[in-house]
This record gives sequence, structure tokens and C-alpha cells, in this order.
Amino acid sequence: MAEPGSREVRARWLHEQPEVAATGAEVTVLEGPPAGVLVNEARRTPDTVVCMAMRGRGPMRETLFGSVSGAVLRTVGRPVLLVGPRAPKPAGDWRARRLVVTLDGSETSEAILPAAAEWARVLGARVEVLSVIYPPGDPEARAVTRLPPEADERYDFVTERARGLEAEGLDVDWQVLAGADPAATILEHVRHVPWLVAMATHGRTGLAAVLVGSVTSEVVRKHAGPVLVVRPPRLRG
Repeated sequence: MAEPGSREVRARWLHEQPEVAATGAEVTVLEGPPAGVLVNEARRTPDTVVCMAMRGRGPMRETLFGSVSGAVLRTVGRPVLLVGPRAPKPAGDWRARRLVVTLDGSETSEAILPAAAEWARVLGARVEVLSVIYPPGDPEARAVTRLPPEADERYDFVTERARGLEAEGLDVDWQVLAGADPAATILEHVRHVPWLVAMATHGRTGLAAVLVGSVTSEVVRKHAGPVLVVRPPRLRG
């Protein structure tokens, strides 16, 4: 992914960076279109975890993934670990002990469940299945005094999925929150705990090369930690 003739120079420079040296990571510099090279490399090694930094671009930065991360997410065929621009450098041996899985009641959102279960097992993390529903009445109200009629249906949906994860031997909690802004509600919920957030993105038409679900984009941009994102197979381009 470097310019021709610069592979050795860039590899040496990367090796010298303190963040890289501290991990003992192997550095490989490849040439070619970044998204295509990353996808091909990931597919060449099935157990590869793709981890990328996300950057919004232009006036639509609220919903835009960087063109490279967006293209990889659309085509790689596996979950991608994304880190937004507001995520601080972890202090010490940071490790996510909790994993929050966000569901919105749709089949698309359920696509994250297999990956979330696998990561929770590897990390030894406790899982929380979380869903946000829009409260009735005035969206500017500071307190929610009642839930909408569909709250019971959503709670049943979340409970069933959570119990499915429990059946796989995971330690699972679940809850449904009311909030006019799903992304803001999720972000407030995870603000005080080093959560690994896991979610599926809903595809959008039009700017398909870089545009993903606005809730996913907002959570990645503002969460102080990594977000595991999957694009369901039926939406991949």
C-alpha cells in the first residue's frame, strides 16, 4: 500500500515507531490499491482480523466512513474492527472485559451475533445485548415516563437472542433503552466502561462506496474504544 520503491523505507520507519515496537508486530508493506490489497490479504489468511482507523470526510462526515474502510467493510466478507478518531490510546494492558451487542429488531442487526459470540469467548468477556427504541411523545423531553407499544415486542426479541447466546455458554445480560437518538443512547451507555461494541451496519443506496448506516458511523466516530462491525452478506457489494 506504499508508493513504488518505498517498501523497505516504509517498513523500516514503521518498525521504529514506539507503538509498533511495543507490540512486537510483524510489519509488511504491500503495493497496490489499499482496499483491494487489504481484502486480498485478509482472504488469503482466513483467520486474519482486519483492524482499521475510521475517518469521516467532507460535509457528510456524520455518515461517511473513509473510502478505504468503507470499501473493505463492504467486500471483505467478515467483521472488521474499527477505531474512530476519538478513541484514546489504551493505558497499559487494555482489554475489553465486556462486549455490548446492539440490535434494532431487524434481521440485518442480527448478523453481528455469531461474531460477537466468538469474540466474547476469546476475550472471556461478559455480553450485554442492547436495543434502543424511540420514546413516545415529545422527543425533547428529558425523562421517559412510558414506553411505546412495541417495547414488549422488542424486549421479547432481545430476550430471545440473549438466551440464544446463553445457550452457547456465554455470560449474558440484556436490556432495552428508550432514546430519541440511538447512537447517542448507545454512546452514553458505554461511556464509563471499556466496552467492545459490536454491531451490524445497514447498507444505504447511492453513495454505496463510502456510505454506511448513520448509527454505526456515529458510534465508531465517538466511542472511546473499538467497534466490531459486520456488513450482512446480502448487503455486500
